[in-house]
Amino acid sequence: LHHHSDKMRTSRTSTSDTTPLKGSTSSSAEPNSAKSIQENDRFSRTGIICAALAFAVGSGNIWLLPAAIAEGGATFLMQFTICYIFAAIPLYYVEVALGQFTSASPWYIYQMLSSAMSGIPAAIAFNVVVRCIALSVWISVFLSMSFISLEGAWGELRYAKCWDDDCYDHRLAQNCTFAAPNNADCKQFLSAMSSTRADFKKATPVIHFSQKFLQEDESKIIFRENYTPDPMLMGSLVLTWILAILAASAGTRVIAKLSCAVIAIAVLCCVMLIVLAFTTGDIFFSLRHFYEPHPKSLYRVDKWVAAAGQALITLNVSTGGVIRIASARGFHHSLAIDVIFIAVTTIVVNAITLISMIALMEKYAADLYPFEPPDKRFHFALVHNYMSMMLVVETISGVSGGWAMAGFYFLQLAIVPFQVLVIYLWVLTSMLHEKYASSFRQRLHNARAVLLLIAMIILSVITSFFFILPGGFMHVLLLAKVCKDATFILGLLQLITVAYIYGFRRFSVNIRTMVGRSIMDFLWGFSWIATSPFIHVACFIGLFTAKIHYTGYTWRVIFSVMTFIWVPLNFLFKDYERKRIREPIQVMFRPQKDWGPAHTANREEARRMERAMRVL
Repeated sequence: LHHHSDKMRTSRTSTSDTTPLKGSTSSSAEPNSAKSIQENDRFSRTGIICAALAFAVGSGNIWLLPAAIAEGGATFLMQFTICYIFAAIPLYYVEVALGQFTSASPWYIYQMLSSAMSGIPAAIAFNVVVRCIALSVWISVFLSMSFISLEGAWGELRYAKCWDDDCYDHRLAQNCTFAAPNNADCKQFLSAMSSTRADFKKATPVIHFSQKFLQEDESKIIFRENYTPDPMLMGSLVLTWILAILAASAGTRVIAKLSCAVIAIAVLCCVMLIVLAFTTGDIFFSLRHFYEPHPKSLYRVDKWVAAAGQALITLNVSTGGVIRIASARGFHHSLAIDVIFIAVTTIVVNAITLISMIALMEKYAADLYPFEPPDKRFHFALVHNYMSMMLVVETISGVSGGWAMAGFYFLQLAIVPFQVLVIYLWVLTSMLHEKYASSFRQRLHNARAVLLLIAMIILSVITSFFFILPGGFMHVLLLAKVCKDATFILGLLQLITVAYIYGFRRFSVNIRTMVGRSIMDFLWGFSWIATSPFIHVACFIGLFTAKIHYTGYTWRVIFSVMTFIWVPLNFLFKDYERKRIREPIQVMFRPQKDWGPAHTANREEARRMERAMRVL
């Protein structure tokens, strides 16, 4: 029986080392066929940095930050910095190292690393699918708004002024507040001022148009007669999914070029926002939010949870994308320098964008609530919540050439997350390919791959369509927020697997094989076994104990269970297989024999280092 179990345990390694995939050529330099299915799918060094930067910068949810800064100020920045340094960056380093060491997707990494935790890729895939739905709707909305902005080239923008009495055009306030009732130019403004005088939540032109466009302007949407989304929104959704799935299936060359284009667009948009912040916005009042302390926030669990969640999604960890990008890196590429460069650059880009946005929003708030104190009027402007990204356009749509700047701004809000959507789909398709190759010992046939792409497009459009119906966009924002909550679970599971089950000492030796020693090795190890897991656990517990208002307790529980349940279910399945062939349970917590680098020379080098350091 022991001999039989040893044969079963080693059969996968021996087969993968000797049996080539059908329809492909193999060599002795590529021992692991399933893992090396995309061994030649490599980024250039520039492509790696661009893809990683674009993936981090496009992580989204920056629309949550103005409210967090307004409520927390310097205290929130301190909380964010602590969580970013001691939780987000160490986890990002772990994912980059895993991908670079194995040259594999998340599915194959955790299959090899520990059978007991091989359900992590399924949990990641579930979270990524939900994120894809939310991102596709987000992209479709802003892509449609970008197309609508082009109308300014030959006519008047639909959101340049008010068309209904429930729309308040704050730009006319100075000339029309005390105008005569029979003034034709101010008739609509006076009517709107009369109907909204008791309402501090005023719908200005861009906000009003956006609510009408998304059909989010009425509280009781169930009584609508028309449930059909705008045709442009439907067309943008279909176009988004077709382009994203085709780009994801095209491989690293297309993704690298797309990433470089995204970085260029993001830089141009940052420059435009900086110029507008100094010329049109109120830059000095915006900076005031960043240095005003709010000491009470230090003792509020919900503020720490919000800061930690924002820190994790800033680097887009626990989604498989970081691992998949890193799998296309060279085995001896530097780790720490690249990780720190990407982490710092991402923060700089987000800081510039945020300061510029708040400067323009301050100008908007000052025009809309001229008689209110600065702090109060800024909070009034933020009551639109998910429309905070639209407030920037309110200040630039009225200037000369505003339609072009607004169109470019909306295009940037669509293009940057589009690259993230492409990488999410790339992660999912690569895991499907590796699963298929491992199960059937052959590559996915071209005809079947085309059918799979068509099925993915149809299913994706149908699933996302429900979220562009009246009232659907609010549910998309709810999905985005609960996905952020699930990041705590996924990050904790990954850290436990690497630092405790596999062993942080052995993992450190693997990293030393790739890049040698570093003066920061102790800091990384301490973060993996102490600070980062502690922050993940504390924030996950805080989700269910703190009073977080943006989503209900029930939804957080449901989504957390649906994310986590894949791990114990997979454990039970693997345990059943283990008992069937009478293996000891310890086998489930050990790496498989085909764990390690895909290339033979690199694998032998890693084994020699592990034996020398006595970590095997």
